[in-house]
Amino acid sequence: MSLNNVNIAMVENNTIVKTDVLRAEKAGTAVKIKAVKGAKYILAEGEKGYAPENITVKRVGKDLHVMLEGTDENQPQLIIEDFFTNPGELVGKAEDGQWHEFISSDGDSDHEAAFLMDGESSALVLGAGAIGALDGLAVAPFALSPALLALGALAGILAAAGLATAIAHNRDNGGDHGGRDGGDGGGGGIGPVIKAPVWSEVVDDHGDFQGPIQNGGLTDDNTPTFGGTGTPGNTIIIRDKGEVIGSTIVGEDGSWTWTPENPLPDGEHNITPVERDEHGNESVPGEEFVVIIDTDPPARPEIGQVFDDVEPKMGPVANGGYTNDDTPTFSGEGQIPGDTIIIIDNGKEIGSVIVGEDGSWSFTPDEPLKDGDHSIEVVARDPAGNRSEPSDPWLVIVDTEIPGKPGTGTTGGLDDIIDDVGPVTGSIAKGGVTDDTTPTLEGSYQRPGTIVTIIDNGEVIGSTVADANGGWRFTPAELPQGDHNFSIIIETPTGYVSPESDPWLVVIDLDAPEAPVIKEIIDDQGAVTGPINNGDVTDDAQPKI
Repeated sequence: MSLNNVNIAMVENNTIVKTDVLRAEKAGTAVKIKAVKGAKYILAEGEKGYAPENITVKRVGKDLHVMLEGTDENQPQLIIEDFFTNPGELVGKAEDGQWHEFISSDGDSDHEAAFLMDGESSALVLGAGAIGALDGLAVAPFALSPALLALGALAGILAAAGLATAIAHNRDNGGDHGGRDGGDGGGGGIGPVIKAPVWSEVVDDHGDFQGPIQNGGLTDDNTPTFGGTGTPGNTIIIRDKGEVIGSTIVGEDGSWTWTPENPLPDGEHNITPVERDEHGNESVPGEEFVVIIDTDPPARPEIGQVFDDVEPKMGPVANGGYTNDDTPTFSGEGQIPGDTIIIIDNGKEIGSVIVGEDGSWSFTPDEPLKDGDHSIEVVARDPAGNRSEPSDPWLVIVDTEIPGKPGTGTTGGLDDIIDDVGPVTGSIAKGGVTDDTTPTLEGSYQRPGTIVTIIDNGEVIGSTVADANGGWRFTPAELPQGDHNFSIIIETPTGYVSPESDPWLVVIDLDAPEAPVIKEIIDDQGAVTGPINNGDVTDDAQPKI
């Protein structure tokens, strides 16, 4: 059993990007490393950098806990976070000078680190078969902590990787050359260090929300443009969760941009840039930029209700109905909380509202709607900028006009009174006589749905409703003989009532006149003239009666 300190080095793209010391003697001081897909984790012990003989690993959620020999299983010295999301290899150098992967001590592949179930632990040892050489690694300057170098604690790692002279170099130069912005990393076995590329911006040029995307932000653009800075002429390699998805060349001004040739699928994308020089030397990955692609539009919304809260007639407004409320309230439900509902009037956007936590929404226009027809549609938009199909239109007819006094004998009021009985038919003049006891009153140019109330000699005798063309007709029950002063009152669909019109007098007369009496007939032609008695003969073909 050994309680020696063990050094850990994380290798990514043939470069040591992180180093630290695992202290077996100090419980509760675990080193934490964020996993990178495909990375190798070198464990080295002592000045020669040989791997420890035995380690124990345990899966805890997505993390891998590593315990050195002789330590408590519940007190790890190393935690590799998200190891089971971004798997890598635990490796070490044997005394034969070859690199080997740590495998299960019982030979069961299910017990190897990458295949553990949550909560399961396994003892690991170096496998018999050698893996590819890791000699000639580059070292990122920031990976060599001056404090650790001063302790000589990383000698094993550097020796294992063939980089022993780096210790002396760094000591002679007083540290690590200033971290990420340092020089070439020194001599010995260390290759040239390429400065990691830096993001400038990631741009969405599609849909409603265009412009820079925040790190971790949503976008409906599945081909966003990534941009940054680097060394002119170098190649920028773009990786998504460790997989290469493209590359571009840094321009003479030190800037670069890259747009995916193939659309990125919906979901989270962890983008990292790596810079490579003409000799094939690569930088450590630049800062990870997370972009979440969402091109799935919301469900098509519907308008559930339109409400009028202005007197005299308040309440729901039917589709195609009238309202005197020029700021009616539109509402609906069944949408995703946080989405935006955009209100469109006759093809023009007039406002928007955010869907509440219960999936409902309500909108009242800030600007009053003008009198007339308003075909209202709504569209749902999600936080990424995707728009749904528009809802079915809801027609609202705004009418805030209060009607004036209706005319008589002119269009727009009581236009005409018609006699359709007996030998004399047609329009009845004001003050005219008719033998029709059920004359028909009619009018035009009213709003469809307008109620026309008919008054005869001050008494209401009925009402009718204007048709879709604005016309109306009313035939009363049989009326008695005599004078009838007809007038009307208009009530609009919005509830406004007009004054009463002037009367239109119609006289109904059913009495036949008395029989006429012939007083005399005069012959004024020929030899005999004068009165002709009843039954007499006359030569006057045109006697005067």
